[in-house]
Amino acid sequence: MYPSIEKIWSDNTIIESSWWAEELQNLLLNLQNNTELLERIEGKQLFRYEHLLAPSAPSSIRVLDLGAGPITTLGSVSRSHQIAIDAVDPLSQKYIEILDRCGIIPKWRVRYATAEHLDAIFGEDTFDFAQCRNALDHAIDPFRGIWQTIRVLKQGAAFFLHGSENEGVKQNYQGLHQWNFEVREQHFYLWRPGIEINVGEALKDVLKVESAIGEGWYRIVLRKVG
Repeated sequence: MYPSIEKIWSDNTIIESSWWAEELQNLLLNLQNNTELLERIEGKQLFRYEHLLAPSAPSSIRVLDLGAGPITTLGSVSRSHQIAIDAVDPLSQKYIEILDRCGIIPKWRVRYATAEHLDAIFGEDTFDFAQCRNALDHAIDPFRGIWQTIRVLKQGAAFFLHGSENEGVKQNYQGLHQWNFEVREQHFYLWRPGIEINVGEALKDVLKVESAIGEGWYRIVLRKVG
């Protein structure tokens, strides 16, 4: 764990939740005309990652949305699978308060969990798929968060990460932007000044980097092995 980053993170969570409060209130003012948001709230959004599921995945699957924010973007509608979403976020209580004030109860309600301690809530080999959209690089210890996510996935299951590359650099290491995710020649690097980790190499005993694409927006598929 990184004590200095932990303090920065704690000091800035109020700013993050305040931003979401304003963002959500603005979105909900025109909710009836926001088809995408309505689908997310009602659990009618398509699940777009069947191609990443392991061949051994059952017809009824459980998926994890890590750092989901107030309303998951993952989607649970599928022709081939029955899907249950666990949407988790360390700021879940703040999000629930905001949504309750607006009278919004999403089908998949966010619950509390930190990426660094997923196994305190979920057992090993629980999920058939996991995603994290533009969030894990905001964690206190994203390397541990990756390891913990792999730990709660079933054998052969995929963890899909996508988001903006090098947000720490872009945001000048302000607020929650203390880390960078970067793809270099199909290798996945996690870094900040003084620390650089090739994730695939460091965790080669538990995962393989199945694909890694950068170009400003990283799209990385990690597959649990063992």
